[in-house]
This record gives sequence, C-alpha cells and structure tokens, in this order.
Amino acid sequence: MMRFSLHSVHGRWEDYFPRYNNPRRQLCPSCPGVGTTTDTFVYTGNGNLDYPGDGYNVWKTKTAQSLPDHSQVVVYSNYAGLPMLRVNVDPLGNMWATFYRYQADGQVIWEAQPSAVALPASLGTLESNNDLLNYNTSTGLYQYLNATGLIRRTIPGRR
Repeated sequence: MMRFSLHSVHGRWEDYFPRYNNPRRQLCPSCPGVGTTTDTFVYTGNGNLDYPGDGYNVWKTKTAQSLPDHSQVVVYSNYAGLPMLRVNVDPLGNMWATFYRYQADGQVIWEAQPSAVALPASLGTLESNNDLLNYNTSTGLYQYLNATGLIRRTIPGRR
C-alpha cells in the first residue's frame, strides 16, 4: 500500500501527483516520508469481438500494477469500475485470485476466495471470456471455480 503525506515539509506539490510516460503507462510519484518506489500501471480494455456491452459481470478494463519486487497486481473491472477479479502474481509467477460476482443492481453477491479460484497458466485464457471465469449456462458452473474453496455469498436484503 502506498501512503502519501501532503505535509509541507515533504516537498513540492508536484511530487504528489501521477506522472505519465505515455497515455497507458503511469509512473507513481515517490512517497515522501515512507521511502521511494516506482510502480508501473498498464491499462487494457476488453477487446473481445463478442463483447456483450456494459454489465456488472462483464469485464471492461484490465489494470496491471507492477511492483518494485517484480510482483504484480492485476485487476479486471466492470464498466462501473468495480473489481471482478483481483489477481496477485508473485515474483516467481505464482498466482492467486479473488473473484466477485454482482447482481443486477451492482451489489456483490459472491466473493470467491483464492481457495475457490482455479486459475489457468495464462491470464490471457481468462480474458477471452467476458465473465472471466467462463460461466456455463447449461451446468450453472464456472470453469475456473472449484467446489472445495471458500465462496462468501451475500443474500440480498440481509446484512
């Protein structure tokens, strides 16, 4: 987590705002008082030819954050900017993910923990599915969810 302090002893105001080296790559500013880091963000849109249009369970934007230790955080978001899949990739390439499913009004109804998400070797395989985990309407199952992992389910109207 990056922490920013806007106290005047830390430097000029421009040190606190993102800098870009091209329209799709953002370089984070240094973090005064915490040390210096540079994270790189790459944004990609859903390029599937069968993109069904905006929906809460359809990915629209992929954000890949590269960290100084060579790990990554990849987040697939829907049109409303809500996360559908958050993937952590360690420096050795090991991946684990949390998947979110939404109801029609945008409320989370599922939060599948990493123990329930069975990622393929390449995230590109997921990207070819507009819902990411390849829901099968005939079986009612997702290809990349397993039955033994934890899925937190929210019942609408209950807290």
